[in-house]
Amino acid sequence: MFFTVTLSRDESVLTYKMNPVIRFVFIFFLVSLAGMFLFDFSLSDFREASILGKINIFLLPLLVCGGSLYRYTIMMDKTKESITMYRGFGVFISRKIVPLSSLTAVVKQRVHSGIQKDGASGFLARERFIIGFIIDGRFIILSRTAKRKQADQLFGAFRAFFPLPYEIT
Repeated sequence: MFFTVTLSRDESVLTYKMNPVIRFVFIFFLVSLAGMFLFDFSLSDFREASILGKINIFLLPLLVCGGSLYRYTIMMDKTKESITMYRGFGVFISRKIVPLSSLTAVVKQRVHSGIQKDGASGFLARERFIIGFIIDGRFIILSRTAKRKQADQLFGAFRAFFPLPYEIT
């Protein structure tokens, strides 16, 4: 899963953030690309590269750097009775704090994303779920393509943390 949910030791803060393993992989690729450019790449190689190759030389490190610096975190704190949402790149991170009372529902919505072939009966729709919150009438999506097991785990974590109405559609 690209994002993880963690609960603090005193069980007062629930945090939804990017998986640290994914961030480490981005940083590893960024360091590997930097090493390649510093030690194994010359100006003559750049001149001989195709247009697509030249674009990739600049685009790939930018994408990897962006992925490693991106932050999307939602912290729900019972003691402060607040929800803090962080979103942005590097030092350009916006923080939005809303009261916990503005959280009206946790939503688990079933969707179908494509078709896969089933050996005996023909075709079968793949089942996916959208997990999110409704805060002040706004739907904030946490996961758009969660499989059933992932959706149940994520939904169960929020359900155990908050005594709220839940929408399962």
